[in-house]
Order: sequence, then structure tokens, then C-alpha cells
Amino acid sequence: MKLITAIIRENKLELVRQALIDAEITRITVSRVSGHGQQVREEIYRGQSVFPNLIPKIRLEIAVNDDFVDITVDTI
Repeated sequence: MKLITAIIRENKLELVRQALIDAEITRITVSRVSGHGQQVREEIYRGQSVFPNLIPKIRLEIAVNDDFVDITVDTI
């Protein structure tokens, strides 16, 4: 058994969730997290351009049997 952890953008959650369901992987844990990486987002705060340090993301945790590891990773 393996635990697969994936960090994705918030707007991709429904697409990834549906793809996992189509691949017959139905038991997932979803958490809201914050982080930063290569993605840059600009926000306007009180008329000033601001680049926030932490951007909201979605963390998926999926525990699968060894037979389903490759299927799960490819689906994500």
C-alpha cells in the first residue's frame, strides 16, 4: 500500500476528481493548503499591485494498493 500526495491548483480539483472517479479510484482526502512555487499571481490591494507570498492550493492524499499506483499517478 502506498500513500500518494499531490498538490494541485484550486481550479483543477473538479477535473482531477472526476478523472480519478473514472479510473475507479474513489477514496481520496482533500485539504486546502497554501504554498508557493513557480506560479505567480498578482492581486490588487487598496489600489496597489501585490504579489502574495503564499497561494491557495489543494492537497490530495490517496492511499492505494501497489497495483493502482501507476494508474493513480498517470491520472493525476
